[in-house]
Amino acid sequence: MTIGSLVEQIDDSTLTALLGKFKREHIDALAHRLNDPLQRMVRADMRASRERSARLRDGWR
Repeated sequence: MTIGSLVEQIDDSTLTALLGKFKREHIDALAHRLNDPLQRMVRADMRASRERSARLRDGWR
């Protein structure tokens, strides 16, 4: 079972109840820890997309 399949099974009310059990500080800490890896993943995806389209620099034609 993947995380994506688990998330698809959870409705909004269940997710809200689950998040309500966590302290705000813990959710904030998790968000801060996930920020850098997610930014790297988005940048890498954008870079790969530009490489596939043969546009290695922004604005280059």
